[in-house]
Amino acid sequence: MTKYKTIECVVNNPVWTVGEKEISSVAKQDVILLHDQTKGVLTVAGLEVGSVSTYCKVQMPNGLIITVAKADLCKYQADVVVNASNEGLQHIGGLALALLQAAGPQLQDVCDRYRSRNGDLKPGDAIITEAGQLPCQYVIHAVGPRFSDWDRSTAVRLLRRVVRQALNLVVAKGCRSVAIPAISSGIFGFPLDLCAETIAAVLPPRYRLEMPLLCIFITKLVHIPCLHGYCRCFQSNSDGSWLCCGGRM
Repeated sequence: MTKYKTIECVVNNPVWTVGEKEISSVAKQDVILLHDQTKGVLTVAGLEVGSVSTYCKVQMPNGLIITVAKADLCKYQADVVVNASNEGLQHIGGLALALLQAAGPQLQDVCDRYRSRNGDLKPGDAIITEAGQLPCQYVIHAVGPRFSDWDRSTAVRLLRRVVRQALNLVVAKGCRSVAIPAISSGIFGFPLDLCAETIAAVLPPRYRLEMPLLCIFITKLVHIPCLHGYCRCFQSNSDGSWLCCGGRM
């Protein structure tokens, strides 16, 4: 028996609950999808390896591998980590501050130099810098929209734009993996489920790539609407192979 972190809900009920469960899995899959038809309960069980829990993994026909995981971005082993930045590239709170504390002052220094030459960014903009002492090679500073500042359709468009900008920077640097948080979902107020669906929808099955790319969407276990939004979007938009799920949500 292997202990998995779990989230579960009654089918057609948007409320998800968090827990742990011992499950017999000979292969010790990263993710197992369980559906108790008699009780109408759907469970997503993620195997925690070190500090990383994987909840969904999909391989698209173009070779793109998409993973949804709970992890610490400050320690995550990806070529590129995306920072949810503000327009002034100031690391004053949330993920940005955590990344700065792990990277060292050089991360803020390089952002300050960019800003002194080019001015503030706008919502939908992204730039790439060196990563300081972080384990990744680069940090992409992505400015998502403040949800209250725009109508819903404009906010969604700007969030899609900044994710596309980030992915273009990843490809331009020849990198093979990128970890993306739920941009704009913190103090910028973007609803978590809409945020997750919007970000995931930028990666359709036929997104053209010059090389295989591993894209990891990082969420927190307590952010159930975020996790649910990612997986629901992959279900409805993917004709790829679900590598770590026993079925589709």
